[in-house]
Amino acid sequence: MKRKKTPAGLRTACAATLLAGMLAPAQALANGRYPASQQLVVDPGNPARLWLRATYGVLTSPDAGKNWDYLCEAAVGFNTTEDPMFGVTKNGTLFAASNEGLLTTRDEGCSFGGDPDVGQRITRDLAVEGDQSHVLVLTTESRPNGNYLLRVHRSDEASANFAPIGGPISQDVLGLTLDPAPSDPKRIYVSGVVYAQSAAAIEAGVLSPDASAGDAPGVLLRSKDGGMTWERLYIPGATVSYQPFIAAVHPTNPDVLYVRVMGPPQTFDSVESFLLYSEDGGDHFREVFRKKADMLGFALSKDGQTVFVGMGDTHDPSRPTDASVLGIYAASAPDLTFSRRLVGQVSCLTESDAGLYVCGGHDTVGWEVGLSTDGGQTATPLFDFKKSRGPLACAAGTPSSAACENTWPSVCGQLGVSCTLGPPPLDFDASFPPPKTTPARKKDGGCGCETPARDSSPPAGGAGGALLALLVLGARRRRRSTYS
Repeated sequence: MKRKKTPAGLRTACAATLLAGMLAPAQALANGRYPASQQLVVDPGNPARLWLRATYGVLTSPDAGKNWDYLCEAAVGFNTTEDPMFGVTKNGTLFAASNEGLLTTRDEGCSFGGDPDVGQRITRDLAVEGDQSHVLVLTTESRPNGNYLLRVHRSDEASANFAPIGGPISQDVLGLTLDPAPSDPKRIYVSGVVYAQSAAAIEAGVLSPDASAGDAPGVLLRSKDGGMTWERLYIPGATVSYQPFIAAVHPTNPDVLYVRVMGPPQTFDSVESFLLYSEDGGDHFREVFRKKADMLGFALSKDGQTVFVGMGDTHDPSRPTDASVLGIYAASAPDLTFSRRLVGQVSCLTESDAGLYVCGGHDTVGWEVGLSTDGGQTATPLFDFKKSRGPLACAAGTPSSAACENTWPSVCGQLGVSCTLGPPPLDFDASFPPPKTTPARKKDGGCGCETPARDSSPPAGGAGGALLALLVLGARRRRRSTYS
């Protein structure tokens, strides 16, 4: 679809607005950021193998959480300001969606490489299909005329080779998330936001020609034929300021989906997030949940009848939260009347055969990852900083071994972990559920340390690449956990 060219002034204004909110300094500790767990994925072919993405790197457990090994960002291939989405297939291949392209490891983390089929395209998101073999990847390419080419790529059954599906699905949408329906691989959803003065949005009557940059609407792109053709739907309440992220698609009904909307940064009040629910593939939505915190976790039970929402604090000074609302909330579908089951920081949720994995917070509950086997009422601690064994043991000279042995000394001390290579003591004093109140943070992030400067360099791609980076750099850190 052709688009009227956006005036340079409006594009610059949009970039300035987003820059102010999303590149504010984060509270610092490891790697210049508050140490926090963000996403946990389970290897479907080997459920004992866990992968945890955190603000200070990546950890992997070979034994269902008893022991954890550290991987630095440099070994994986992304920088310290990125939080790439992870996905793992049943043959054990781990994928990471990065500004540097699609990153993969097939040897449990000892070596990573960029996928040659996807190349250097900015990889916005990825999702593993219901067969646990095929992988979908959402990429963006900035064009000299200021447009973006949004594409979906799909792997073969061996999760090895990728090819684009059809042509570009949009030239005026900044893509945020992608999800296939687990029960129907031909049903694919993509969420994003359109430019200010998008011709398509103006023609649809959802955007005024003189609208401000922050009013540009959120969209849901829907395909029912495996990505060959796409329909455009507009998400109520979603804009550039209130960004929409697909939380999950129902495991057996491709028309039922959930969209999380993340509110803008705040100066004096708490941020807010809300959850939208659709039973007709996105034609209509209704709001079912809203709280003054960031919705950092989301999961569905295996039958899709129970919905779990995790509210947390990103420890970003521009995103203050109401500490009294943090925790796990659950509801039965389709009435979706939520009640809180667990109190405290939640930064990811992942449903699995073993139970519900929960990312907690060292500052409030004393551990980083727990496992709930009672529907989110309680959780058994699995990982805290002091359980890291240090850099992943790989053959001498492998990329991960060389990169992370050099990085570990700058991380271990800040995390309060022994810097001696080898397994640390495995003692735990934490219990869960946590107290009903959350201690206030210090202004410096609760660590008493200085806040170092952060590398906020956008990916390459000229003015178009810079605008894309400004829009999604912070948002990527706060999007939903992957449904598994």
